[in-house]
Amino acid sequence: EEKQFIADGGTCHRESTPSAARLAYDVLRPFIDLSHLEEIMPVVDALDSGQISREQFMEDGPILQLARSLSLREPGHMHNVLELFSTGNSLHQVLSNPSIQPHIERARVEREAAQKVVEEHTHIVDRLAVCRMDEKGVRSNGYLVTAWAGKNADACCIIHGYADGSIDTPERPALSASFYANSFLKNGQNRFDLSRLATAFDATGGGHANACGCRIQPPGVEANLEKWIQMWRNRDIELAIEATR
Repeated sequence: EEKQFIADGGTCHRESTPSAARLAYDVLRPFIDLSHLEEIMPVVDALDSGQISREQFMEDGPILQLARSLSLREPGHMHNVLELFSTGNSLHQVLSNPSIQPHIERARVEREAAQKVVEEHTHIVDRLAVCRMDEKGVRSNGYLVTAWAGKNADACCIIHGYADGSIDTPERPALSASFYANSFLKNGQNRFDLSRLATAFDATGGGHANACGCRIQPPGVEANLEKWIQMWRNRDIELAIEATR
């Protein structure tokens, strides 16, 4: 596919960068004025690579709120943000735009709701923080859960969605699970290959060792969780990355 892509006039760039956005930024910067994005890039890199500090995450600054406001549920808002940045608007100009501010406020309120669910519906099993967000109407990535768990968890498993949900209804998605390493810990990443959990039942599941996900498979959440916890308890054998070397 890559050869065909290049033959058709495409170009491929492979670099070891902290984020895909950084690669695109570095490739295009010599040809396009991207100076208005410079202040955003360090946070984008930190988020995408798992290098954001717990303090920076808990502070929940405007860039994080803007990032969370972007969702496939609201393509119009995403296109609006893209248009603003592509026409040279600074972060301050985007955040102060009247059409953007309601979405930023929504992201702030949604985080508060998600934080409450994390606090009330997360339990730690052998250093795995299991968060039940299913049937709750909220979503979150792993940062919120691992920030709550702190030094007590090496990874987390988040259950999202609804038992009667569907991939065809973004506002009421099907049941799924996400797995994240606790990047807030020193050397918290690249210890265990969590993608093995994501592919234990769902052949289409996956991602990478530190962040991945899958759909819940029959017979259901409890059975899936039981197996995942069993694998996690045996993680030094079943999940340890060193075991594959």
